[in-house]
Amino acid sequence: MSRGGFLARLKERTRDRDKAISLTSYFAQLKAIHRWGLARPQGLSVIRFRLRARVGRRIVRRIAR
Repeated sequence: MSRGGFLARLKERTRDRDKAISLTSYFAQLKAIHRWGLARPQGLSVIRFRLRARVGRRIVRRIAR
């Protein structure tokens, strides 16, 4: 499904939608996302189990040692 199709379908829904969050919750989430974005990147070399990660269109595979 295309992104446009997903958004159109989402707008059609009128029942069973999530309730709006409070401004306090919104700003707490925004602050957490900002802090996460500022954190140093973590290396994948420390992972010790099978892993598939997507980097753009490329899939990176890592096998545990």
